[in-house]
Amino acid sequence: MVSFTPRLTSDGIYYGQYAGYLYWDPAYNNYAVNKSWMMANCTCYAYGRALEIGSPAPVSGAWSAYRWNNLTINGWYAIPYDRNNVAPGDILQWGDYYGGDLSHNHVAFVEKVENGVITTSNSNYTSRDTSLSVAQISAYFNSSDYLRRRFFIISDENYITGTLPTFIIKNPGNPGPGPTPPAPTGDSVQYPIAIGNKWGLQVGDKVKIIGTGRAAADGSGGIAYGLGWVRYIQDVYENGAYPFRVGFRHSNATTGFYKGDALLKLK
Repeated sequence: MVSFTPRLTSDGIYYGQYAGYLYWDPAYNNYAVNKSWMMANCTCYAYGRALEIGSPAPVSGAWSAYRWNNLTINGWYAIPYDRNNVAPGDILQWGDYYGGDLSHNHVAFVEKVENGVITTSNSNYTSRDTSLSVAQISAYFNSSDYLRRRFFIISDENYITGTLPTFIIKNPGNPGPGPTPPAPTGDSVQYPIAIGNKWGLQVGDKVKIIGTGRAAADGSGGIAYGLGWVRYIQDVYENGAYPFRVGFRHSNATTGFYKGDALLKLK
């Protein structure tokens, strides 16, 4: 389990290279708004906070928050949101660019999980006070309650308009999800009997996800979960290591690629 002191107030935060603070400096943080502006957007904050507690960089590139589930590096990985698998040091993500959920775009750092309450720290680009210069923000932040409220937010898991997160970006120092639940009694399970498409599954079949998959048919990319979700077979890749593309019936949104024994065919 990752061990660090939770940040539950804005005390000690320095925004950007003007304060000489390593983790928010654009030279070290890919998500700083640009070389002249200091940290304020959510991605820069979550990225810098991960470095600050001693974890490796969680994602590569410099993309919007709702792409992070497909950009994980250094042992971080994305799983569908399940509040029972959230731990301090993880990052919560709202929205899913690759799954077609473009309605939300935010990440938040998990500071504390206690008595069923998940506490996150956030920075909010859209709340930036654009009337202030970079130098003014840097000079006044640590003495201004107003600026603290504008740039630093403590919230729960419903931060975005009351909506739950889409993914957990799991810290490599935290345990992963719990065991896969057993298949419900009475349903017929399709297990492999040979290589190729000998699983008894076809495009259009309704399935329940009972095991893990991958982000691509060849087995590459991040881990795909969705345990207990009901989806449909979208495509079959005969020679794929994970031959079954699973997702919504009337949408291109894909949950992941799975082997046959990770899927329960429903009647």
